[in-house]
Amino acid sequence: VSLLKKYKERGGVVVVNNDCDCCPAFIFVFLLKNIVKAVMAIFGDTPTNSDNLSELLEKNMIDYSKSNNYIEKDSIIHKMTGASKLACLLLWTFAAMITFNTPFLIFLSLLALFLFPLSKIKISEVKFMFILLMSFMVVNGLLIYLFSPEHGCSLYGTRHLLFTIIGRYTITWEQLLYQFNVMLKYTATVPLILVFISSTNPSELACSLNKIGFSYSIAYSFSLAMRYIPDTINEFMDISKSQQARGIEMSKKEKLINRIKSAALIVLPLILTSIERIDRITNAMELRKFGCSKKRTWILERKFNFLDYFALALGILFICYSLYYNISNGSRYFNPFI
Repeated sequence: VSLLKKYKERGGVVVVNNDCDCCPAFIFVFLLKNIVKAVMAIFGDTPTNSDNLSELLEKNMIDYSKSNNYIEKDSIIHKMTGASKLACLLLWTFAAMITFNTPFLIFLSLLALFLFPLSKIKISEVKFMFILLMSFMVVNGLLIYLFSPEHGCSLYGTRHLLFTIIGRYTITWEQLLYQFNVMLKYTATVPLILVFISSTNPSELACSLNKIGFSYSIAYSFSLAMRYIPDTINEFMDISKSQQARGIEMSKKEKLINRIKSAALIVLPLILTSIERIDRITNAMELRKFGCSKKRTWILERKFNFLDYFALALGILFICYSLYYNISNGSRYFNPFI
């Protein structure tokens, strides 16, 4: 509401702080920055005297890159094969995305949150990704309301007005329910994704994918991709610190054009180091005759057990229920207003 009033008062320019104006195209960045700061404050990690989004996330990016995604634990989730967890993840996500059945989404959200204690993974161990994804969830909800404040009314076919904020921006029960359902879709899938990434060894996942029918070259590429993210984050942080040690200013004190030029000085070395790493891995794979045979053996090879079949059955049950509800209800939306 404050942004909209300032936007109206200044004739199309939003004031984001005392010495910096931005056009509406930068509202997304402004909202994301401040929401990330607010979420990090909940965890007690907000750096003081800093408005730079990169500085807010730097500490957590380093911690995340050191974790290398996979967190070793002795839990039920870790005993499952990567293929069954991936299949369950896809079925679960698809079941949550194709429906707006509020009770079912609440059930999936609670079950997804229960996976953290079940896998013995603490939220603090995946804090960076959790903060980032939750921040995007909040930004997405705000942008939905800014661009379509009564979209819920058009979906549910009714309009129960609570109060008016300004102009066309009103609060209705239908819009609140729609926004709540969108939030539930995030809470039903984001914890599941974090648990999957943190409990699945990339090499074991590649073996499992090959076992269920994928080409081992595709499976190995998937494994390399999961390992590549932390390495890229480490390279980015190292190059950024090296450039700043040489006197290149990248804070908000510099003009936007100069900051873009400074960012280009990081991108180029990052691309070159990535190409060098790719070339090194390619040479190592060629020396070991990777791809010469149609089949290969794996160090981490596990057979499906009861937990794997249970996870697959659970995913199939969820997707079947979502499809059944959409067909029997004649709509994807749970509508308590009629």
